[in-house]
Amino acid sequence: MCKHLCDLAPGDWLLLKNLHLVVPWLPTLEKEVYKLGAERHAGFRLFLASQPHAKFPPTLLERSIKVRTRQSNFTQPV
Repeated sequence: MCKHLCDLAPGDWLLLKNLHLVVPWLPTLEKEVYKLGAERHAGFRLFLASQPHAKFPPTLLERSIKVRTRQSNFTQPV
């Protein structure tokens, strides 16, 4: 995977969604992200989207900026 991440053009952004569905694969992702290190372009951004999961690797969470969204009031029953 790092080969593909490193092949992105300068300034590219990558969004990986629904990571709560592939929790067993997350340690592999974690290793690949750390391999990027200084190889990544300064404009590169990696976004991870997931629902809360007890087995999500804590080191990925600790090294990330977290954004939380709330459910809209329009979806609540009247």
